[in-house]
Amino acid sequence: MRYRAADNYGTRGQVIRGIVTWSGMAVLGVVACVLSQPRASGMMHPPSPEVVHLTGTIRDFEKTHVDFNVVPSGGYGHYAMNVAFDLGVEDRPTFRGTGFRVDTQWRDTVSNPIAPHLYGGGVGLVRVANTPTFENQPVVDTFDSSEGPYDPDTAGPAPTFYVGAEMPTVDEPTGLPPLVDQLVYDANHGTTTIANDIHCNKFLVSNHHTILIDGNVTILCEQEFKFQNHAHLELLPGATLTLYTKGVLTIQDQVDMNMNTADPSRFVIYNLGTEPVILQNQVEGYATVVSPNAQMLVQDGSDFYGTFTGQSLHVKNQGGFHLDGAMPFDECGVQLNDTMGAAGIPSTGGVSSAATYDEWYRDVLGTNLSIPHTIDLVWNGTFYEFASNDFYPIDGQLFGNEGDTHNNYFTFTFTAYFIYEACDDQFFEFMGSDDAWLFIDQSLAIDLGGIIPSTDQHVDLDRLGLVDGESYAMQFFYAHRNPTQAIFRVRTNVPLIGTEAESVNAGFD
Repeated sequence: MRYRAADNYGTRGQVIRGIVTWSGMAVLGVVACVLSQPRASGMMHPPSPEVVHLTGTIRDFEKTHVDFNVVPSGGYGHYAMNVAFDLGVEDRPTFRGTGFRVDTQWRDTVSNPIAPHLYGGGVGLVRVANTPTFENQPVVDTFDSSEGPYDPDTAGPAPTFYVGAEMPTVDEPTGLPPLVDQLVYDANHGTTTIANDIHCNKFLVSNHHTILIDGNVTILCEQEFKFQNHAHLELLPGATLTLYTKGVLTIQDQVDMNMNTADPSRFVIYNLGTEPVILQNQVEGYATVVSPNAQMLVQDGSDFYGTFTGQSLHVKNQGGFHLDGAMPFDECGVQLNDTMGAAGIPSTGGVSSAATYDEWYRDVLGTNLSIPHTIDLVWNGTFYEFASNDFYPIDGQLFGNEGDTHNNYFTFTFTAYFIYEACDDQFFEFMGSDDAWLFIDQSLAIDLGGIIPSTDQHVDLDRLGLVDGESYAMQFFYAHRNPTQAIFRVRTNVPLIGTEAESVNAGFD
């Protein structure tokens, strides 16, 4: 199996366009935060160097630009999920535009505010291409399979659905036995043990028949896979089943699948076709389902326990979707006991379109003017810091102040490199009065969109799936779009290595 764009689909995610939370209702509002004190760093002495010079590029815009000097549709505040998880063309953010206003920030174990998609290290997320639907008394919640089977009395909160996720590309398995036309297992109350791989057109089980899986088995069905009428699927100790289907995939009429292990990771379904994955009429099953081109339907008293990535999800008629939230640990084995935030009203955060956003971080003659700019992060005995409550670096320059006290409308971006030191509590924090996005290894790590009142966010590098001792790029994108505040504060304990500014166009107009 291979994935596009990101190399760790489980924790990094792909391109997203929005968020749906199954939480009844959200209370509108915004929380203004101050930078929290970071955890004690593993570095107990000043690093070398004691001052980090970060040179980047400032691009100035006229106040008449459609994205500047505006009020977002949801009002001033923090907006998230309006840019893709991964950097796009020319290593710049890609605007998706169906994010939301953040009513309450998501927080990590020690209460630092974090980007919503990093909640639980990526656990508790369902990546779907299209908006899921729920109707007629569905049950949607989370559980931890590492603690045993699903228990409604200890179930966790509803998962978060990331709408617009880029779907993985799944390859068919190779090296399977010759194709057989049809396998039918319908002897009433009979049992069949399968210990070898299968390639068939149809795989049909019914009439209380039990299929036992012995060993690591792969099945590829070209046309139809169907379990029905009280059929059972059980995995013997140590066994796994990986199922690939290209046609109809229906599980119905009081069937149970993998209930004996209660481990979704041992039964993996890859739906390669466009037919939906259907669980209906009191079906129960533990599985991991990947369906890039089709939805999954859970209905009529059926219960699905596991993980799902696919086009969409439809849960109805007292159906249950119970997301497995196991593995809530960072790279150092520390359990992630995060606090879920609250998503407010959908909004682009005051950005007109992907086309206008595309002008923010590249030179566009006649639209912006650019010059290099350097900020100095100074080691204070605990971390590096640059702090300004009056970040107006281009007053009287480029397009000028346009009748204002300051030049208020500009973007600033820089790239730096660092060596990741696992389990050394490396972190990066930013507080600002406007948009800021941080990408580490080209994946979104801080998501502070919108015109925001002194809002901050923190990222613990141990949550990002990085490799100890490897070098990574940290790319930062900022925009100042309001005429009243100019807060810009960076804190990190990572000794960064700055790079040169991009080419500039200040000599042109």
